[in-house]
Amino acid sequence: MDEPFVSLDAPTRFELQKLLLKLLESGDKTIFFVTHDISEALLLSDKILIFPSDNTQDIKMIDNNLKHPRNRDEKVFIDEKIRIYSLIDSI
Repeated sequence: MDEPFVSLDAPTRFELQKLLLKLLESGDKTIFFVTHDISEALLLSDKILIFPSDNTQDIKMIDNNLKHPRNRDEKVFIDEKIRIYSLIDSI
């Protein structure tokens, strides 16, 4: 899925994110989800790949170990988001 929620209003985007999480919880499924939104990546994924903008092969993979249900307002979520932004800045 290539940025499927990018042009949606916030309430619709949040509802579709919840539906996608329910789909993922219902069994062994793999979804390749492209987003530029770090919060969305943390909310929806177990692994995050960061591709550098200069097209080098220095791709970073992050295991997302945040427990479900994930809450964007919790300190651990915010701390992980800050860590990922720092990683992006270092690439």
